[in-house]
Amino acid sequence: MLPVIGQRFVPHSEYRQRQAKLFNYNKTPRINVTNGIYLSKSSGTSTEFHLDGGTVTAADLIMTVNGSLDFSGGTMILDRDKEATVQEYITNGWITGHDGAATVEVNYDVGLDKTTIATYPDFNAPPVVDAGNYQSLLWPDTAQLDATVTDDGNPASPGEVTLTWSKNSGSGNVSFNPSPNVADPTATFTVAGMYELQLSATDGEKDACDVVTIEVENLTCQDVIDAGARAVGDISGPDGIPDCYIDLYDFAEMAGDWLYCNNPQDTECEFPVFPITKLGVSGRRFTINDKETFLFGISYYAALGASQDFILSDLDDMQGLGINWIRVWATWAAFDHNVSAVNEQGEEREPYMSQLKWLIEECDKRGIIVDVTLSRGGRIAGDFSFLMDLAVHQKAVETIVEALKPYRNWYFDLSNERNCDDDRYTTFAELKDLRDAAKLIDPECLTTASAGGDIPYDELDGYLLEAEVDFICPHRPRSAESAGQTEAQSGIYLGWMGGYGRIVPVHYQEPFRRGFAVRILILTAKT
Repeated sequence: MLPVIGQRFVPHSEYRQRQAKLFNYNKTPRINVTNGIYLSKSSGTSTEFHLDGGTVTAADLIMTVNGSLDFSGGTMILDRDKEATVQEYITNGWITGHDGAATVEVNYDVGLDKTTIATYPDFNAPPVVDAGNYQSLLWPDTAQLDATVTDDGNPASPGEVTLTWSKNSGSGNVSFNPSPNVADPTATFTVAGMYELQLSATDGEKDACDVVTIEVENLTCQDVIDAGARAVGDISGPDGIPDCYIDLYDFAEMAGDWLYCNNPQDTECEFPVFPITKLGVSGRRFTINDKETFLFGISYYAALGASQDFILSDLDDMQGLGINWIRVWATWAAFDHNVSAVNEQGEEREPYMSQLKWLIEECDKRGIIVDVTLSRGGRIAGDFSFLMDLAVHQKAVETIVEALKPYRNWYFDLSNERNCDDDRYTTFAELKDLRDAAKLIDPECLTTASAGGDIPYDELDGYLLEAEVDFICPHRPRSAESAGQTEAQSGIYLGWMGGYGRIVPVHYQEPFRRGFAVRILILTAKT
């Protein structure tokens, strides 16, 4: 550190051929200067002080215009207990001295560039401003600005820096919150475009500024659809798909439905569906029509094979018991009857797909939620294997979501007991593909994948973070102790989820079922 009283070091790059050297030490002597070192310059000459090792002690150090200190090593000591040390064998670098609160700097280069020294008793450097890095965002998102401003604290009054953000260029208006006079405000833009924002700083005497570029891009229709923000009436466009505008394309689509059939008594009429019951997820809880609700229900697996009168009677009984949720399989066969809503290629299978839509519509009117379940693999009725690979499985998912997307009172169990080590097994990567296929058709479709048995900690992240299901469905062990353990197990799941940073509902589709051994004994006793 080189302390200099009332001086400032100023960079200078001119190489001077004519040099008048006051001192030049290339050994290691020890020199005492009683009255100080005085460096000045007359016209056409340069006065320099060279120190190449050793120690120089001086009573004072006085510098005028173009006096130059040329160090390659050694130590300078002033008699006011201030010590200036220059590293040996330096070829270029910075030397810093202090005068009270002021800081002075030397741009030091031995051999070619010399250091010019001028007298500035009250030196004030301008603020140093960095407006931050380029940002890109989607309108109407805001930009969090991140600037850095430093200053030497001079002059003493005001002793602080005043900041001002402003727009240099850009197609819209920009507002800064909480104020344009802070380093890190948020910037809000009225329209998309390329913006250049400027941060100006002044210490009362000297000013500085810097700019940052913010690129604000328009949302695409796909961005809107992916975010689940598409308007209800946006059902068509120039290409026959939603285009994020409510216009004549949508009207023509709806008018086509109206003109197709205007007789409510015609059983072949398909009128536009306006859902009444909407299932949602809020943190660890389910909601029905935005009200937190516990799903209390029963298994109704083979409903697609029952008569509609029989189902309506059952639904009346269920409502009387307070049941608000049923589980129905879209792939189900038993006792030589195949009532699946999709075939072995994953395509619609009638009359069972129409039966599934009718059932969900009836439940919609009653405020009942429907679990629609698929299962990978397994032999059902006939001589074919069912959903045996990912391609067919995904086709079945797409077929069902396309058929049921007008309704909001159902969710999709994409793969029943997907962890079982048989032909039901579905990897998390495959499960993500199935979930993405469903969300592509209907972003609001809620999805899950049930697990056979309790879900271990090291698999929970696969459901939450890889497959990104909307809630988990563990099938608890079928034992007499299961019911008494379920509350504690639910708390364990929620604690684990907190550690993973994502909490979703825990839904028990098959709770508190009796063991198979007990069931066999009962059947035997009846025979």
